[in-house]
Amino acid sequence: MRAVLFLLLVHAAGGTTLANNLSLDSLGFAFHPANLKVVWHAPTNDWPAALWSYRVLPVEFSPAVISNLMSIGSFTEDDRIRRSANPAFNDPSAIRFQSSDQSRELGIFPKLGWVYYSDRNAEASQVSKGVPQDEAETLERAMELLPKLGVDSSELAHKRRSSEFDAYYSKKTAVLYKGLGQPAYATNVTMRGVMIARSIDGVDFLGKGARDGCWIDFGNGGKVSQLKLLWRNLEPDELCRVVAPRRIQAWIREGKAVLEPPPDQDSDWGAIEKITVTRATPRYFGEEALVRQSRVYPFVTLEAVASIGQNSLTVYLHCPLVDQPEQEPARPEDL
Repeated sequence: MRAVLFLLLVHAAGGTTLANNLSLDSLGFAFHPANLKVVWHAPTNDWPAALWSYRVLPVEFSPAVISNLMSIGSFTEDDRIRRSANPAFNDPSAIRFQSSDQSRELGIFPKLGWVYYSDRNAEASQVSKGVPQDEAETLERAMELLPKLGVDSSELAHKRRSSEFDAYYSKKTAVLYKGLGQPAYATNVTMRGVMIARSIDGVDFLGKGARDGCWIDFGNGGKVSQLKLLWRNLEPDELCRVVAPRRIQAWIREGKAVLEPPPDQDSDWGAIEKITVTRATPRYFGEEALVRQSRVYPFVTLEAVASIGQNSLTVYLHCPLVDQPEQEPARPEDL
């Protein structure tokens, strides 16, 4: 196994610099302050020695998965849409359905690895029967559904060193009144939802599921009110060595990182004098649903304290994580 790993790293060394192939522009803006000092205080002892890059292939949705998706919205072949006003939806491989009253819609896009479904009648404010009672029930219902959609739960993100899914939850409520100016008599929970990112090689995709992962909302009667599944077909391509922190520090100074500014924060980012990296988390980069992606690369998200004059604030940067070996391929005993 180590001999195979060594040969793969030799192969990667002969290719184009992966750090130059990876574009993170959609995650932030170019960040290249003059004379920037980068200090590293983040632990890396649990980082993998190497990570795969992946080719993205079309997804082959099985007849069983397509049938299960159709059953969510009670669709038949009579509900199938042949053309769409949206050019992005007119991929010949796409499969789309819409109910006669246009309240329910299903789209299956094999080239993108994307599925979406919506039922706008499943969140009526006056009735909330069948809505999951809490987060645990919401997750339980999602875990019952996902295998029917071809999702392997072992590829869902877990909390660090835990068997618990790293899930994010949402809900919608409606306050009901007897009449205009009258006091409220009920607060209905009309929807509960769960979002979980995908994880491969023990490394999560960025985000809460919108850049590879799932998002499921349950409404009245326990019906699915919204489903978004982005699950690309990934084929291992190259096994690449994860670089040392000093290389990442150099890449930040060279402008290869992008800065994700804090919300509602107006600062002169070019005036940052020093960045102290306090946490570094390997991720896989997935584009958003309607963006065609040919390759998937690992990168790293950095939490850091930025110093601007006498002020400091927490910022997040995204930077490449893997590259060809600097001088020679890693020795098998080093991996």
